[in-house]
Amino acid sequence: MKKLISSKPILSFFIFSVLWSWIFFGTLIILKITGRNLIEEYNERSILFYLLYLFGALGPGVAGLIFTKITEGGLIHLFSRLKFSAFNKYLYFVFLIPFVCVLFTRLFFSLFDISPLADWNDWLMVLIFSLLSGIFQEFGWRGFAHRKFLDRTSPLIAGIAVGFMWGTWSLASLYWTANNFFGKLFGVYFIASAFIPLLSYSVIISWIYNLTKGNLLFIILFHTSIFFFQNVFIVSGKNAVESVKLFLIYSMATFVLAAIISLSVKTMWSKKIESTQ
Repeated sequence: MKKLISSKPILSFFIFSVLWSWIFFGTLIILKITGRNLIEEYNERSILFYLLYLFGALGPGVAGLIFTKITEGGLIHLFSRLKFSAFNKYLYFVFLIPFVCVLFTRLFFSLFDISPLADWNDWLMVLIFSLLSGIFQEFGWRGFAHRKFLDRTSPLIAGIAVGFMWGTWSLASLYWTANNFFGKLFGVYFIASAFIPLLSYSVIISWIYNLTKGNLLFIILFHTSIFFFQNVFIVSGKNAVESVKLFLIYSMATFVLAAIISLSVKTMWSKKIESTQ
């Protein structure tokens, strides 16, 4: 097993992450199919829901820690990248990138007198979940997988590759909450609300990774801002069709920003950006 992980670390990491997470997310789906209404339990702060969801979200982080330990012989270097002191005050503006995408989406729909549903009252819970998501996942996505891709390719390709993995991994977590509501539109909803935005944000994070020399704490906080702004300001539309239109515009906004950064920053195309600082 150790030999397999050492020879194919990225593939092994992804398989482990998916299997770990989908066991717990899959349990939510099975319980839903068998009649257990966990949507209501979510609204009532069910301990069962939180345990299954949080353990599922741990997948990439657990894989990142385990595979870093196996391939690098320890975790000291990984944890050394959690640095407050390395923050450049001029980089704080990047935390507003997700807000810009959300704001554009809301303003666009305001032209048609459509107001996306928001979750203002639950902002603290959303913030906690978003932060935990960043902590759980980024030890894997950027802490392990992104660094491994940078050993063989450019930051742009690394961002796209990790974004593909990130988007695919998120399928099960969305399915149990949204499949009934969207029905035949679920596939479009998944692509618009998760796959394209996560792919785009992964490219943007790759740019941030270079700017901060692989500062994992900064990336965790950016991850937090993505899900906080999205889940507070554009939870959904009033029906399935409106929701799909909403997230199509949102995904386009994230994609355009990622494209602008990719085309305007030359280092995104340069192979072997230092990732070990």
